[in-house]
Formats: sequence, structure tokens, C-alpha cells
Amino acid sequence: MLDEASAALQQNRELLQDALNHGHQGVTIFDSNQTLLCWNRAFQTLFDLPDHMIHVGTPLEHIIRYNTAGQFYGPGQSKIYFRRRLESFIRDTHPVQIRTHPAEHWIEIHSEHLADGGIVTTYTNITEIVKAEEDLFSAYQLLESRVRERTDELLRINRELLNAKAEADDANLSKIRFLAAASHDILQPLDAARLYSAALLEKDISSSDGQLVQNVATSLEVFEEILATLLDMSRLDTGAQKSELSDFLIEHLFSQLRIELEPSAKEQELDLRFVHTSLPVRSDKRLLRLMIQNLVSNAINYTP
Repeated sequence: MLDEASAALQQNRELLQDALNHGHQGVTIFDSNQTLLCWNRAFQTLFDLPDHMIHVGTPLEHIIRYNTAGQFYGPGQSKIYFRRRLESFIRDTHPVQIRTHPAEHWIEIHSEHLADGGIVTTYTNITEIVKAEEDLFSAYQLLESRVRERTDELLRINRELLNAKAEADDANLSKIRFLAAASHDILQPLDAARLYSAALLEKDISSSDGQLVQNVATSLEVFEEILATLLDMSRLDTGAQKSELSDFLIEHLFSQLRIELEPSAKEQELDLRFVHTSLPVRSDKRLLRLMIQNLVSNAINYTP
């Protein structure tokens, strides 16, 4: 009966050992005195241990000391590595990751304490997982760097646009200031020319010459209104003036435009016609005139 029991125990042990050897994870079982009771081939391969060292009863200290002597945990500081690994193996119950040398593999060690004081430990090669995490972190850093560079570039472009807008605003403001400063000097000779044309109209001249003088007077009046409109627009840009509404005959505005634009139309060999009307309108006379003048002037310039 003892022989049969012994044979059964040996068979069960062989079955258990065979099952452990087929596992991908390394496995060890140490008793309460930290001596080896059971292990598998994956453990021996992961830690590159010779056959003569691995047997029942091998102290845990011998295995760790062998690895530290071979710089398995890193070059130099063998005593420090030995003490850290021994304390971690006995005390740490959470997974611990170590990096092996010189193969530079990463192994995750997970120990569980048994009721009798023994320790069962699993060893997993997580090199591919760690490498994937490092690659992901590198990709994240690269992406973050590119986003930061792009953000800096957009900020730089935005600053340049703001500077360009500020320069354009300064230039526009300078133009407005120039028009405001020069308006008095420009209007003085214009007023004088209108006075001369009015004096000519009072004289007894032929009807044809009188029409020419009238056209000159009208043109001067138109020029004065255009100049006043430009000055008003400059004041509108700065918010210093609002549009002024009034009631007036649109026919009067058409007559001014006809005298001003008809010569340009004839040069283009175009027939410019205005429909006569007696209807009044309510608007800002100067700004409305400028709008219609631009429309008709474009029509003359861009009509074949």
C-alpha cells in the first residue's frame, strides 16, 4: 500500500510539473523558510538559471545572489540590488516590474503568501506591452510637440495679422487726418473758382458761352460736393459724423451726374440717358450721390 501511494504521489507530481512546464508564465513556490519547493521551465528560462542551481531546497537567497552577481538586475551595486530584490520578494504583494540586463526584458512579478507562510509567485514577460506603451507615449509626445508647434505658428500668424491691421488702421487714420487738415486749403480755391463763374454768369454773354459757363459752375459745384462727401466719409469712419437725412428732388442730382459723366460716356462711344422725374426722395444727398456716381461710372468703364 505504501509503494502504491508513493507511486501515485510521484505520478501526480509529474503531471503537475508537466502542466507547469507548458505554461507561458514562470511559477515558483517557496516554503516558509524561503527554500524552493516547486518551479517550472518558464521561470528558469526567464532568469537564465543553470540546472545545477534549480532543485528542491534551493534557498531564495542563492537564486537572487546568483542573478545579482551576473548583473541580471543592472550593472554594479550588487549588495543594494540583492537587498532590494529579497525584501520586495518577501513583502510586496502587489505586482512589481523589473528590467533585466543585458537582454533588457521587462518581467512582472506577482507574489501571494500562503497560509503556512510559503510564497507562490508568477513571472510574466511583459516586454512587448512595455514597448507598446513606450511607443504610444513617444507618439503622444510627438503629437503634443506638433500641436504646440502649430499653436505657436498660429499665434505668430495672428500677431502678424494684428500688427498688419494696426498698421492699416494707422495708415487710414493718417489719411483721414490729412483730409481733415487739407480740407480748408482745398476748399478755398474752389470757392474762388465758383465766385468767378458766378460773376461770368451775371455778365451779358452769348447763349452758347453762357451754357459753357453754367456747365463749369455746375462742375465746380459737383466737385465741391464730392470733396465734401469724402470729408464726411472720413468723419463717418472715425464716428465723428452721422448721416443727415433731407427731402430733395432726385432730378437735381441726376442733372449734376449727367454733366459730370456724359463726357466720359462719349469718349467710350456710349449713349448715357437719364429719365426726367419730379419725384422727391428722402436720404443723405451727398452719400446717395456718391453711390449713384460709383454705379454709373462703373457702368461706363466696364461696358464694351
